[in-house]
Amino acid sequence: MKIEYSKDADAITLTDENCLADNNLELSMASPELRNYAELRRSSLMLRVFLIIMFTAILMIAPMAQAKEIPFTQEDRDRLIRLEVTLKEFKESVDKRFEQIDKRFEQVDKRFEQIMTFMWMLAGIFTAITASTIGFAIWDRRSMTRPFETRVKELEEGKIDKVISSLRTLAKTDAKLAEVLRQYNLL
Repeated sequence: MKIEYSKDADAITLTDENCLADNNLELSMASPELRNYAELRRSSLMLRVFLIIMFTAILMIAPMAQAKEIPFTQEDRDRLIRLEVTLKEFKESVDKRFEQIDKRFEQVDKRFEQIMTFMWMLAGIFTAITASTIGFAIWDRRSMTRPFETRVKELEEGKIDKVISSLRTLAKTDAKLAEVLRQYNLL
């Protein structure tokens, strides 16, 4: 028998060619490691036997559990028919309700479209009013200033020229007036 123990790996290796296969091993004289190994081997064998017995029992009982037939009576058939009719009615009522909801959504969509069209019309009207107000203001300014422009031109051409020419004539005799007219480049 050969027992190897490694402290750094905490592993025990048991090797015995003659007595590991023998279940009638004298465990009292063997080392504790060898006793533990033999007990582990026996318990493993017992577990395997137990599992095989349980598996066989389950396989024998399973067909018996399925062999019992449940009778299907006329009452069960009638109940299924009533249930089917009730489900059909429920489905029809749900379908009707969905159709009503779809119609309502269509109405809401149509109303939303009408509101959007109305908003575009309001925006167009507002733009037209704003443009016409600005156009009227520009036209009014031009029409209002045109008479003043013509009057100023008449004054410049007529009376102002006459006044300046009369002042130039007077400046020939008056030195102070001539000096003022030269200062403003009118002489």
